[in-house]
Amino acid sequence: ENANLVIVQDPGHGVISSKHTASEIYHIAFTLNSLADLVKSYEQKTAKGIEPHWPVNHGMSTSMYYFDPDGNEIKLQVDNFATAEEAHQFMVTSEYAQNPIGVEIHIEEFTWRVKSGEDEASIKKRPVIGQGQSRWENSIYFKAPELVQNWIVPSNIVVTASRLGLEDDKSPSCLALRCSCKP
Repeated sequence: ENANLVIVQDPGHGVISSKHTASEIYHIAFTLNSLADLVKSYEQKTAKGIEPHWPVNHGMSTSMYYFDPDGNEIKLQVDNFATAEEAHQFMVTSEYAQNPIGVEIHIEEFTWRVKSGEDEASIKKRPVIGQGQSRWENSIYFKAPELVQNWIVPSNIVVTASRLGLEDDKSPSCLALRCSCKP
């Protein structure tokens, strides 16, 4: 029902990936309904030899990142908050400011917790670890996203754009587009 498209320009690192030297689609994200759905998807992919390269609890979402055969990054996620407002409130906390990237998930423990029937809210709560590490060199941290604009496109689709700014001009900058289908 939901999909995100993230475009990254990384002026400080020159080559972003092995195939691209300019702005590129960083990843496409698909939002699943529950952690049980995320575990089911993980198990289906693992059975075919496809492993996530980065399982992470960002705080706003619990996510698993994969590469497709062409090297494009695909993100499967579950929202950790019931509303966008709750997610935004998390993103203006000191906890988020210290670690905007997230905490890596230990997949076996995560899978066991979900399958054992533990309350999803308790699994979704991101552990506090203090200052976290970025996926980019030199511990570059995202600032809280600034809402750019909301669009309503044909009556049942909403697109939200967010620009994720960073501390310096040598860091990646992102534009995240989120599409939601309304019933």
